[in-house]
Amino acid sequence: MSLCARLRNGYWFVGVIIILFWACEEDLSSVAVDIQDETPLSTFILDTFSVSASTVLIDSLATSTSTNILVGNHWDESLGGITALGYFQPGITSLPAVSEDDSFDSLTLILNYSYYYYDTSQAVTINVHRVLEEIELADDGALYNSMSFQYDPVPLGSFTFEPRPRREDSVEIRLSDALGQELFDLVQNDAEEVENNQEFIDFFKGLVLVPGEDSSGAVLGFGLESEMVLYYELDQELPADESARMRFGNVSGNFHFNRIITHREGTTLTPLLRQREALNSRNTNEEAFMQSSAGLMCRLDFPTVRSIRELGDLYAISSAYLDIYPVKNSYDGLTFLPETFDVFIANSINEPIGSLTTTITPFVDDEFGENTFYRLQLTDYIISFVESDEIIEDGLMLSIPAGAFQSTVNRVHLRDHRNDHGMKLVVFMTVFDE
Repeated sequence: MSLCARLRNGYWFVGVIIILFWACEEDLSSVAVDIQDETPLSTFILDTFSVSASTVLIDSLATSTSTNILVGNHWDESLGGITALGYFQPGITSLPAVSEDDSFDSLTLILNYSYYYYDTSQAVTINVHRVLEEIELADDGALYNSMSFQYDPVPLGSFTFEPRPRREDSVEIRLSDALGQELFDLVQNDAEEVENNQEFIDFFKGLVLVPGEDSSGAVLGFGLESEMVLYYELDQELPADESARMRFGNVSGNFHFNRIITHREGTTLTPLLRQREALNSRNTNEEAFMQSSAGLMCRLDFPTVRSIRELGDLYAISSAYLDIYPVKNSYDGLTFLPETFDVFIANSINEPIGSLTTTITPFVDDEFGENTFYRLQLTDYIISFVESDEIIEDGLMLSIPAGAFQSTVNRVHLRDHRNDHGMKLVVFMTVFDE
């Protein structure tokens, strides 16, 4: 009897598959069998492949394309501490004519909520400092999360408050009267420093939002439309609901970026120090991590899936998918999960060398949280990986989607394949006639 004929027989089929995989990989010692209708057995499922998960540090991350100005401190038991400082350059957006009889009243910074993450029930402090040195771009024209520029240690203004981003649209911080008077005098005297936006940036390098030394609070994001507003009094009366003001806000070409400082001492991620370094999940409590702005991504490798080749030419991979599960209780309404991920192909030194087009479907267990997972369709990738005649050292890299990856501090904790409800690669196989 031919091998193909024996594969059609349910007992021979299961025996052949188990023997083949037991001989090459202990991880493949059990096989789930799917009998479709009552036709001769021709398809089966393999779901015991190893999935190697690692956390990778992409240390230098451009944040000058961020849509949020971030500020805040937070301590995460798994990831350690993260501190965000938001740099930005207010420019000249509205400078009305000012007479010699008008007078300065006050200067404020209006920050418009655009994002929040972690616990907003605790009070936070924002200190506003004046940048003292020119903000210079890197050679590639970007500003990175690791960059820093000198600022005046004495804040222009400070504000301690309990964030209410769901109820309020902005935060207003009173700034130094001395700065306000200086700006008012320059406008009133038609000074060179306020002739145009470039002259103004040469004079006023920018602002940086620095969080207070809160032990563990929220990280807040404010929109790029945030602005300094200078209020002044006219020598003539205005209607009761109006006030004279000049605005210094977002101008095209002005710079902004977020500096991100991490403190991983005392966590399982302490050894993760160098760019492109990977830390396997067996060293991090069988978990892998992603975190925006801090540059953490998750690498996935499939060390046993090529053992399918031992079946020879009588098989074909009909489909394959990967299920990945976030750690239970690692997410809630304040630390929400992303709807999807970006998936890259990464080489052996953890450099993304291309993107992978795939479908990612989230499944949410609202009741217990145990069965919340994402399903990634990987059919084409697994076929190419298995059928290649060369040993492939490439793997997959997952990150929080672009945009959010540069603009937030969102994080995801994933369970590796050693856990119940952990990562699982499932491959559907078809057996052919000779």
